[in-house]
Amino acid sequence: MNTTDLPPGEVVKPASPPELNCCGNADPARSKQVAALCPDEQKEHKDCLEEIEKLFQHKFHIIGILAVSTAGITIFGMIFSMVLCCAIRNSRDML
Repeated sequence: MNTTDLPPGEVVKPASPPELNCCGNADPARSKQVAALCPDEQKEHKDCLEEIEKLFQHKFHIIGILAVSTAGITIFGMIFSMVLCCAIRNSRDML
């Protein structure tokens, strides 16, 4: 099977991520097309979109911690830049 058999605009990755243990999608007709690109040792073709959603749900607390810490660092940087701006403005008034 080559990529010319697929509908326009769709590209299939030849190898699925090993940690997700998925290949293909839930649609049986599409699974037959993608089966040639899946590893031989993988018998079951699970939907990769569902596996990615499961991964994000499982790791959601880590993603949340990263988002909150990034927001905290951004707010700290904004406060620091405002304090620095005010200090420079006040020192110029003294000259």
